[in-house]
Amino acid sequence: MKIRWGLGFLALLLLGIWAYSRLRTETPQEFEDVPVQAQPTVPAPAQESHHPVFDLNEWIHRHPWPQKLKKGGSIIASPAHLAWTEQIRARTEATTSLGRRVPADVFVWALGEPPKPYLTKVGGVPYLPQTSSWPGTTDGKPMTFLAQFCFLDSKDLFNAEWPGDVLLIFMAEEESYIEPGQRGALRLLWTKVDDQPRWTAERMPKPRFPVMCGHGIRHRTFDYPDASDSFEAQGLSSSYLLGCLQATRIGGEPWFIQDDPRYPNEEVLCALSSIQPVPETPYPYANRPEPYPMLQYDSELILGDMGCLYILRHKDGTLRAAFDCY
Repeated sequence: MKIRWGLGFLALLLLGIWAYSRLRTETPQEFEDVPVQAQPTVPAPAQESHHPVFDLNEWIHRHPWPQKLKKGGSIIASPAHLAWTEQIRARTEATTSLGRRVPADVFVWALGEPPKPYLTKVGGVPYLPQTSSWPGTTDGKPMTFLAQFCFLDSKDLFNAEWPGDVLLIFMAEEESYIEPGQRGALRLLWTKVDDQPRWTAERMPKPRFPVMCGHGIRHRTFDYPDASDSFEAQGLSSSYLLGCLQATRIGGEPWFIQDDPRYPNEEVLCALSSIQPVPETPYPYANRPEPYPMLQYDSELILGDMGCLYILRHKDGTLRAAFDCY
């Protein structure tokens, strides 16, 4: 009797194992079980990078996606924002097509001046030739340097003639970005990377308002303009920020907060997004290991309500600025 009961129990156990294995093979793979594709396959520039390059594998190791929190899209500023975003995208792309892909260079931030003075940055000392006058307002006051974009690593994203290698952005007032088309609000200046002397911190006028000093770490990736439904189906927060990224960027197809500001025959040349580092997480900036307490940042750049300044280029080469925020 005991032996027959033991054999019956064993048979039931084996049947249960078989049924479970069939269930596993016939059920779609769970979102969190899909292996991470470490690096998107994108066409890389042929030359060695001028900018520091975002090491996606390293940052994924430091910031694995917190799946149990169902964390979704983020406005990109810190390494964790970008590492989490790329992990979610890889998991999603493993089970569904994300559709059309548009290559772009996006940036996370490190504090301080860049290793080379012409690289993408905010605040600090602009890559302005000494032979050029410092930009001024309509009433003769010095403008404040906001940011510069270096295109040496990104020209392959465009089919265009280039009047320079670096685009400098100066602002008249602290909130001039709100109506950038207003006369005298912004100045956009092209310059080439060469050996001529540049303005120095000692010579430049004092900024009329504070601007954090930081430099960009470049990451070549894709925007997915047609993938909003695929990401929304995952049930993650802010899924609209996963297909087209809100980030400081060159090229691509950004997330437009309200409406697409482009006129016919215009493209997004670059965009400066608000910079607010991730709180309570190591490496809020790429060169700062110590986390910030919630909303206690000593360095950030907030444009309106977490907005974005877009620099748009017409096919004839003329530039125009537009601003948008939440």
